[in-house]
Amino acid sequence: SAVVETPFGRQRVTNVHLNAGWWQNELRRAQLRHLITWLADTEGEDLPMALVGDFNAGPDFDEMRPLTNRAAPYDPRLALVDSWECINPQDPGYTWDRSNPNRPSGEASYRIDYVFVGQDRADGVGRVRSSERLGTHPVEGVVASDHLGVVTEIQARPTLAPPR
Repeated sequence: SAVVETPFGRQRVTNVHLNAGWWQNELRRAQLRHLITWLADTEGEDLPMALVGDFNAGPDFDEMRPLTNRAAPYDPRLALVDSWECINPQDPGYTWDRSNPNRPSGEASYRIDYVFVGQDRADGVGRVRSSERLGTHPVEGVVASDHLGVVTEIQARPTLAPPR
């Protein structure tokens, strides 16, 4: 986790790689509970925070439900937006995709890589503008990873009049 100086202010960016193995959902739940509580205690930068990485769990897995607004949050002080679902609600957005030659075949496709953004402000700062997958096509015959990446653009400048 780091606080990054941007031209628009400071933003906390946290990258995770949670335990793998579909059977490790209780361990991932404990990891997320601890992380989210820590993030809620450290919030307060100019721009809404970003929580990104390999969560090794699909959006409907029990440990992810509190982050994807399908269950009560781990910590009510911290609201997060799943950037992919915000922009692409009908697209599963698989990042662990059976069509990728670098990953084991036989497993189902899932979206296990995410970009979560803190709640946007009233003036529009932090609003998710776009979210797309990266690495969906080979470059010169090479697929870079066994995962597809997620690229998200958020609004960094105020776009709405401040509330009165």
